[in-house]
Amino acid sequence: MASSEDMWALYERWWKDFKGTVRRVHEVNNSNLPYRLEINEYADGKVQELTNTRRLTEEFRLVHESHLE
Repeated sequence: MASSEDMWALYERWWKDFKGTVRRVHEVNNSNLPYRLEINEYADGKVQELTNTRRLTEEFRLVHESHLE
């Protein structure tokens, strides 16, 4: 990380993703469907990030460049 601001930006994005996942799990589990969802260690979108490094690289570049202006 180039700075604590960069780290904070990533944290805010991860927290938003995690909250969205928790809301979705709650909605599905309260929808009388024949299955239930659970939160696991990948609920913060880690798998998606690991499989989409191009997107991550681009986001980091944009965050980093915004702090250079």
